[in-house]
Amino acid sequence: MSAVLRRRRALVAALVVSTWWIVGAWSATAAGAHAVLVSQTPAADAVLDSSPPQVLLEFSESVSAPEDAVTLLGPDGGEIEPTASDAADTTVTAELPDLEQQGSYTVTWKVVSADGHPIRGAYLFHLGERTLDEPAGGTDGGGTPMSANVLRAVGASLALGGLAVLFTTLLGGSAPVRRRAALSWSPVVAGTALLGVGALAAVGGPPGDALSVVLDTTSGRMCALALGVALLGQLAGVLRAPTTLQLALAAATVPAVAAQGHAVSLPPVPLSAGLTVVHVAAALLWVCALLWLLRRGGSDPGETLMADVRRLSPYGIAVVLALAVSGVVLVLQRVPVGELLTSGYGRLSLLKSALLVVAVVMALRNRFRVTPTDDAARLVRSVRVEVVVLALALVAGTVLAQVRPPEEGAGAPAGGVYVERVEFGEGQVELLVEPGNRGTNEMHVTALGPDGRLMEGADDLALSMSLPSADVGPLEPEMQRITTGHSVAYTDIPLAGEWQVRVTSRPSRFEELRADFVVPVGG
Repeated sequence: MSAVLRRRRALVAALVVSTWWIVGAWSATAAGAHAVLVSQTPAADAVLDSSPPQVLLEFSESVSAPEDAVTLLGPDGGEIEPTASDAADTTVTAELPDLEQQGSYTVTWKVVSADGHPIRGAYLFHLGERTLDEPAGGTDGGGTPMSANVLRAVGASLALGGLAVLFTTLLGGSAPVRRRAALSWSPVVAGTALLGVGALAAVGGPPGDALSVVLDTTSGRMCALALGVALLGQLAGVLRAPTTLQLALAAATVPAVAAQGHAVSLPPVPLSAGLTVVHVAAALLWVCALLWLLRRGGSDPGETLMADVRRLSPYGIAVVLALAVSGVVLVLQRVPVGELLTSGYGRLSLLKSALLVVAVVMALRNRFRVTPTDDAARLVRSVRVEVVVLALALVAGTVLAQVRPPEEGAGAPAGGVYVERVEFGEGQVELLVEPGNRGTNEMHVTALGPDGRLMEGADDLALSMSLPSADVGPLEPEMQRITTGHSVAYTDIPLAGEWQVRVTSRPSRFEELRADFVVPVGG
């Protein structure tokens, strides 16, 4: 068996093993969609008779939080310092001091989801009386700083470009060229380091605290793994370690670099993670093949080159198909078809897809139109253009990883005030939801008897809310009794979509009344 064939088999084995290991790690540590706040205690806009002992925030997926994740502003706007925040799986808690001043209190919070993106928000609760209608300072939904997105996009592009050059050097270069592989590791190390710096910048705050939060996220751990393996590869290159070892380290770096952003958070995680690895690996293989062809074209532009191209082209077409299929599935997994043109993520996905289509067309043209002519010089010229187009597609992909996909339900109806009556035992129950959009809503429940008057005995009206499309709920807003048969809840609805709302009551010991509603909530 030739040395080149042994190296190629070692590369394939390393890719398979490292991909299997990392996908297994994702399956064990990452689940759920982009984290959203699904409930809070005290409830949003709740009017309390006594000081609450703590703030408790429940999210739709595991989150990481710095010590100052929860802050509290008093009715006068001054900051009241709670205890250090504690994050445990999907819950963040912060103990509160005894609150004495009557009025509206603003809770602000900031956490980091599994994909490394920070999320912020704010809401009100009221002690004794309402003195504010909006949280002090407004409600900031947060987001990732632009500088962090730029650092991570540049880092991923640099790392993937460096890996393409590295694989080409190790697999196809002469012995003297392979001995200079240490230089090819440098952009990989620099790129993975920039990924880490971008993750720290996204969290913000003191570097030590930010590092602790980053390493508590799946995306952050994969970033640290990528940097660690790249540094080992750099050392192996400096020490002129065997080519097989360097190939194994380079192969292990590929899925670690791919495991950034949405790949480790969008459900189902094994599908999202596995397809992302396939997509990135296929793109790298394609680039490596083109770089190899350009290198061969400079030194052997004759019949031997064209014969090798014809022999290897079936494998190239298989790689192109894997890239195309995985890319289409990933886009459709993350963006509803109706939002491809209406969301920033969808438009950028279309741009990347268009670049890939151009590259695929050029690849097919080179195989079936140029290669049969045996004109090696013409093939090399065409491949140079193909490399540029594919490089642009890779850059678009790294930028896409930093853009937040549309949230579940973002394409739901516009919402608006919702009012409906349905049967409720021998009477009816009316549900009023206002404003009917994502965020704080006022929900009135009115139970009416057969005579149209407020239902006697309906003093324990309760609500249960679920959004099946996002696997959120059931949420149980705290009800405030207005009078017999009429209660109200002030609740934060975290996502747009078709919410299933159930109203229940026990007018007597042996009777339970139920009514179900489907409430369209806008974005």
